[in-house]
Amino acid sequence: MEISSMSNPSQELSDPTSELLSWQEILNSILKAIQNQESLSPTPKGLIS
Repeated sequence: MEISSMSNPSQELSDPTSELLSWQEILNSILKAIQNQESLSPTPKGLIS
């Protein structure tokens, strides 16, 4: 396993970036969902905070 990972250092470099991109997409989707809930919620934002 270690030998194969050492022979392919490009994978180790590309994996973290792909994970960061996926996390950004997840965070963006969560933020969009929160914004949608706030816009649909009849409760004022002042009471939530």
